[in-house]
Amino acid sequence: MQATFQKIITRFPERSLVLRSGSATRYLILKTWHQVAATCAVAVFFLWTAIASIGFSWNHNERLLVESELATTVAANKAFIEQLENDQKNAYQLRLSFDEEVKKNKYLTDLVMDMSQSVAEISGHQPPQSVQDVGDWLTEVAGDITEAYETQSKAMETLHDTMTATLAKGFATIDGTPLADPEFAGFSPSFGAGGPGNETVKSGHVFERFQDRSNRLMVLSQDWQALRSMLECAPLSPPVDYYNLTSPYGKRKDPFTKKPAWHEGVDLGAWPGTRVRATAPGTVTFAGRKGGYGRFVLVDHGCGIETAYGHLKKIYVKKGEIVDYRETIGEVGSTGRSTGPHVHYEVRIQGKPVDPYQFIKAGRYVFKEQKLAVADAK
Repeated sequence: MQATFQKIITRFPERSLVLRSGSATRYLILKTWHQVAATCAVAVFFLWTAIASIGFSWNHNERLLVESELATTVAANKAFIEQLENDQKNAYQLRLSFDEEVKKNKYLTDLVMDMSQSVAEISGHQPPQSVQDVGDWLTEVAGDITEAYETQSKAMETLHDTMTATLAKGFATIDGTPLADPEFAGFSPSFGAGGPGNETVKSGHVFERFQDRSNRLMVLSQDWQALRSMLECAPLSPPVDYYNLTSPYGKRKDPFTKKPAWHEGVDLGAWPGTRVRATAPGTVTFAGRKGGYGRFVLVDHGCGIETAYGHLKKIYVKKGEIVDYRETIGEVGSTGRSTGPHVHYEVRIQGKPVDPYQFIKAGRYVFKEQKLAVADAK
C-alpha cells in the first residue's frame, strides 16, 4: 500500500509555473500535494458529473413513462367525459321530445283520464287526479276487482252446483219419456257432462276462471229454459182421476177382429160421464166426431207435443179454444169403435204416437215429490 502511494507521489513531482507580464517575471511553485489535490478535485468533479448524468437519464425515462401513462389516462377520462356529456345531451333532448309529445298528445291524455273515470264508476273508486297517478291507481283498482271476481266466482260456483242439482232433478222427470230423446224433442242437456269437478279452466288468471264459470252458467241457464218449456208442454197427468188400464200402448189383440194390431194409445176405463181433463195447457186443434175415435178432441201443447182423447160421451171445448192444465174438455163415453166406457188417450211427439203411460208414470214421480216438499214445509 505504501509502495503504491509512493508510486503515485512520484508522478506528481514539484513543478514551477513561469508567469510573464511584460518585463516582469513571476514563478509559481506547484508542490506535489497541490497537484494531487487538484487532480483529486478534477476526478471528483468528473465522477459527480457522470453519476449525475446517469441519474438524470434514468429519471428522465421514468418521467417519460409516467407522462405516457398519465396522457393515456387523461385521454380515456376525456373520452368518458365527452360520452357522458353526449349522453346527458341526448337524455335532455329525449326529455324535451317526450314533453313535446305529451303536449302534442293531449288527446291521448284526455282519453286515459276518461277511461279512468269509466273504470272508477264501475269499480266505485275515486278517479286519479292526474295521468301520472293512473298507473298506481290502476294497480289498486285491479287488486280490488280481482278480489271481487274471486268472491263472485265462489258464489257462481255455488249457484252452478244448485242449478246442476235442480236440472238433474227436473230432467229425471222426463228421463223415462221420449222427451229426453233429442230425436223427438231436439233437447239434449249439457249439464250432465259439466259440473265443478270438470272445469275447463282449473288454473290461470282469475278473470279466465270467472269467464269459464260464467259460460258454464249460461249453458245451464239455456238448459233450464229449455227444460222449463219442455215441462210446461209435457202431459204429466192422466186425463181422468180414477181409471183402470184396460188396454196398453203397442201390440195387442184387436177387440173386434181378435187379430194382432197396433194400439197407438192407452185405454183408461172409467165410469160413464167421468170428467176428462187436459193433461197440459194448450190449444184445441180438433173437437168433434172422427171415425172410429167417436167424439174426439186433439190438443196442441207446443214443443211438438199433442194429446188426443177419443170415445167421449160429451165434448166441452171448441176448435181454437185455449185450455188450461186439468181443465175439463169432455166426459168419458163409448162412442165410435168401442166395446165399453173408457177414454182412448194418445200422446204424439212431432206427429208420432208414443207410449202415454210413460208420461203418466213420470207425473206420479213429480206429484209425489211435490207432496213430500209440502209435507216437509209443514
